[in-house]
Amino acid sequence: MIFFNRLSSNDKKKVLITGVSKGIGLALAKRLLSEGYLVEGTTKIGYIENVQHENFHPIALDVTNIKSIKKAYQEISDRFDQLDIIINNAGIGPDLNQKTL
Repeated sequence: MIFFNRLSSNDKKKVLITGVSKGIGLALAKRLLSEGYLVEGTTKIGYIENVQHENFHPIALDVTNIKSIKKAYQEISDRFDQLDIIINNAGIGPDLNQKTL
């Protein structure tokens, strides 16, 4: 089990978690938010319906698209001059919404 130290409001660590739309990434985002972290979380669409927190900032990122990667990088670097933690959790899978011929 991973344990995190609770942070005071003046000492918020900044974390980037890729792939926070579900599963481990979502669980980590919620846990870190509850521990006082500022969380930048990426999803393919840039929105997470079930995470509403003042310290959470969703970012659109398609890890298979270089333009999306550059845009996400710019957005993150505009918000923060540094990150304290990076959790690379994004996965690549089939597009379940794509119609097959």
